[in-house]
Parts: sequence; C-alpha cells; structure tokens
Amino acid sequence: MSPLVRTTICFFCFGLGIFAANSTNSLDSEEFPGGLCLQGIVNTSDNVAVTVGCTETCLNGSRVNVPDNTTCINKTVEEVKEMPKYTNFSCSIGHCKNGTCVGFDTHKMCERPPVMWA
Repeated sequence: MSPLVRTTICFFCFGLGIFAANSTNSLDSEEFPGGLCLQGIVNTSDNVAVTVGCTETCLNGSRVNVPDNTTCINKTVEEVKEMPKYTNFSCSIGHCKNGTCVGFDTHKMCERPPVMWA
C-alpha cells in the first residue's frame, strides 16, 4: 500500500475516532460548536496531506474556516470531488487567511486520494 493511501486512511480513521468518541454526546457541544466538521485533503508529490480550500463542512450543514496559515491548494472541494480517484493534477500551494487560500508561491503535483476527508 502506498504511503499516500496510508496517510489518507489514517486521516479518515482519526476522523471516525473523533465521531465515535463523541457519538454518545450531542455534536453541538463546546468542542464542536457546528457539529463534527471535515475538510477536504489531497496528497502532494512529497507525500504531504494538504487542505483543499480553507473551509470545513460540518455535519449540521454549516461551513467554518480552517485556522489561518494552514497549508492549502488552489482548488475547491467540489472540483476535487469530481475527479476520479488517484487523479494527479498540478496544484498551487498557499496558506489560509480568513477562509481564503492565498499566497500561491509553490507549485506541485497533487493526487486525489480515494478518501479525501479529514
């Protein structure tokens, strides 16, 4: 199994672990004010998981910004979701600022993993 797939599976399992740990409590708590939220990820050619855009989608339907300075790419979750699994594509790497991916100073090859939520 490739390192990219293992990284993606780890992120996914971690997310499931958080959900399972909080499934007996209401998801609208102090820990998760909007409910459990997930962010799209892709893998770079350096085997690094990078956020797609700068917002997370919450189970209650709301969207929240990821923390400023989180590494991100110049694609939307919708664009990446439409790609076939394991698609390689050119991506510009930036950082999040107030919910927007800015400062695209690096260009790499990225891959759409089979599971792209963390």
